[in-house]
Amino acid sequence: IISRCIKIYRYNDEKKQVILKAYADHLHSKQEYTEAGLAYEQLGYFELALESFVLGKKWEEAIALALSPELKDKLTYISERLVVSLIDIHKYSSAAYINYKFLNNFTEALKLYCKDYSYEHAILLCLEEKKPELIEQVVEPAIGEGFGVVAELLADCKGQITSQLNRLRELRAKKEEDPYAFYGGEGELNETADNVSIAASETSTKESFFTRYTGKTAGTAKTGASRRTAKNRRREERKKARGKKGTIYEEEYLVRSVGRLLERLENTEPEAVSLIEALLRRKQVEQAYQIQKNFIEVIELLKANIVEIYSI
Repeated sequence: IISRCIKIYRYNDEKKQVILKAYADHLHSKQEYTEAGLAYEQLGYFELALESFVLGKKWEEAIALALSPELKDKLTYISERLVVSLIDIHKYSSAAYINYKFLNNFTEALKLYCKDYSYEHAILLCLEEKKPELIEQVVEPAIGEGFGVVAELLADCKGQITSQLNRLRELRAKKEEDPYAFYGGEGELNETADNVSIAASETSTKESFFTRYTGKTAGTAKTGASRRTAKNRRREERKKARGKKGTIYEEEYLVRSVGRLLERLENTEPEAVSLIEALLRRKQVEQAYQIQKNFIEVIELLKANIVEIYSI
């Protein structure tokens, strides 16, 4: 519709501007801030564009506008807002750059770079700014904090894999002993699964394992009805959400939980590598070796048992 209107009024700049402004306002009202900011900027509404870019966390576009002569008095205010919003979404290096470049908050910038495991960048800045003492005062304590976080994460992962693997073995032994109770969902007195989140699953709307194995739902097996009632469907969803102990739902949850753990480890690997390199540069060889050793142990534990875990 917009392109058609623009085509109609392509020779009437005034009406075309009105249409584009209305469209930009519409985008902003729908929280499509990046697109709104681009539209406002094209129209010359730079303050509206700036606000849209800030709300959309497009910090480079926002800073570029705030550096223009017309908006330069807003640079500090915009920079402070951007730092807060970027920290909220864990974009620590971007927040660090703004702190360093536009807010003259060098120490806070170093802390944020370290929080993003960009230790090498923090060290380089200390040397560039001829403040090597801050390596010992700010960067090294941050490396120690990073070591504690990663070491604790790896220990938690190892413990979680071991406990969940043991529980899966228990469940599968019960499944062999009494398949009817297991697939029928009687479970163990409405208890929730061990070490399993009770948050709603992204796969909760898929067919249950009961359906997959029998071709019938829990409702139709008991009543002979052609489909589940809404009440029965809600009951099944609640069981899945709880990961009802001793049932197929708990087994599904445990397997998905291991999947989430794998994603977590994959996301942590670059941070662990940066940490190891920083520890070696600061001559903390034992700590670097411990992180590397623990990470390898967790990966090897997964490799040794991954087929068994996913044999569902």
